Amino acid sequence: MRRLALGLAPAWLEAECSYGEDALRARLSDAQTPQWVAELQPDGGGRWRGVARGFATAPGWPEPERLGILLRRIART
Repeated sequence: MRRLALGLAPAWLEAECSYGEDALRARLSDAQTPQWVAELQPDGGGRWRGVARGFATAPGWPEPERLGILLRRIART
């Protein structure tokens, strides 16, 4: 079983400080800004170890106008 956590997860985390996949999906469904998440695997001793990290973003993020500005800025470099 894998678990996911919000925020910059430490290398090791107690199970009480993490979310199962369904609970995390519910929490992220209300997020309007990118959220830093970490995938955790059990270590066999009751703790969870971070194995992957990344951002979860809301559909349509960033807004087309902001994305256009960023892409033009990148093209100039």
